[in-house]
Order: sequence, then structure tokens, then C-alpha cells
Amino acid sequence: MSFFKELIGYDLHTSRMVFNHDGVEVVFIHDFFLLKRRIYIDGELIFNRHSPWLGFITDTEFEYKGRAFRIVTRVLNFLTLKQDVTVWVDGTQIGRKIDPFYVALSTPKKLHAILGLIGFGLVVGVMASSLSSVINKLAETVSGI
Repeated sequence: MSFFKELIGYDLHTSRMVFNHDGVEVVFIHDFFLLKRRIYIDGELIFNRHSPWLGFITDTEFEYKGRAFRIVTRVLNFLTLKQDVTVWVDGTQIGRKIDPFYVALSTPKKLHAILGLIGFGLVVGVMASSLSSVINKLAETVSGI
């Protein structure tokens, strides 16, 4: 998977949002390729699970040092995957950010991000076409027997 991260750019498919509250740093990371959500509190990995494939709303609840945390993510725009991330601690909202998922497209690395997407699309297209060709030849061979 690191090959794709280097090819396309880490920020292109990984959303990273940082929240600070009472000296506690909460970092929410969502990796689009791996479909994983990770949550770090003060640098310690607290939550590491796969996301639902078509989960446009996720609600993650956990406890850390006696405090109840809740992180809610919502996809606001399907085309741009603009997302709304809200963090709650002990029932009080401590932060909310609305950012595009494809962070690289809103940075100076736009050309790198777009070329990476085009390259990745070409690779996937060639692989799908080759697989289709193999399946068709296999079906012709089986039906010819």
C-alpha cells in the first residue's frame, strides 16, 4: 500500500483533523484506501478499525482515562467528499471542522494530486481490462469443450 501512498500522495486519500481541548490533543485520521479510522489522543493510538464502505455517517464512541469521547463524521458532499467532523467529550462539543476529504486538492500540490489520480485510474483500468479478457478466454474455452 505504501507504493500507492507514494504514487498518489499521502494527503490525497487520507483525511487528518486535529482538535485540542484542555491540553489534550485528539487526532482523527481516516484512510480512504484502507477504509480505516484511527484516533490518537496525545500521540497514543486509541481507536483503529475499518470504516463501513458506504458509511456516510459514522459515530465512534470510546472512553479514555475516565472520559467519554464521541467523534461523529458526516459526508456533506458526495462528489467532493466534503466532511463534517465533530468531537464530543463528556457530552460537550469541543470541536467541529468541515474540510474536503481530498485535502491535497486544496493545497499547492494540486497538479501532483490530479496526476496521481489519473495515473491510478489508468492502472486500475488496464488491470480491469486484462482481467475481463482473461475471463472471456476462459469462458470460451469452457464452453468449447
